[in-house]
Amino acid sequence: MLDDPTLDAAIVTTGLLNPDLETLLGAGEFTLLQVDQADAFCIRHPSFEPIAVPAGLFGVDEPVPPTALPTVATTAFLATKEGASALLVERALDALYRGGVQSRISTLITAGQARKWQTVPMHPAAQRTAIH
Repeated sequence: MLDDPTLDAAIVTTGLLNPDLETLLGAGEFTLLQVDQADAFCIRHPSFEPIAVPAGLFGVDEPVPPTALPTVATTAFLATKEGASALLVERALDALYRGGVQSRISTLITAGQARKWQTVPMHPAAQRTAIH
């Protein structure tokens, strides 16, 4: 995003602790904007939840944001077609939870938490995978 002079704004869906986001905001070329009426938005769109970006989470010379900033959050899902093979699902989950990805993504929920997620139907192979 820093290399594209035509970009004026962006909606970013990522974890707050993403190093790329920290670099982007630390450069001082972008300003975080709050989501007005975040609570109301989340009532109408239940896959979102209201959160606040803590004051000073980003920035080197100055705290970014300078005060807590209301916004919304959502959980990213790994999705597949309904008819995907069990082997594909098992291998993808194995890569996530045993392949070291979790150590690089501090906000990745555990496999146990993912199995308890009730907002979307889960592939049968994901339900029975014994990754903890």
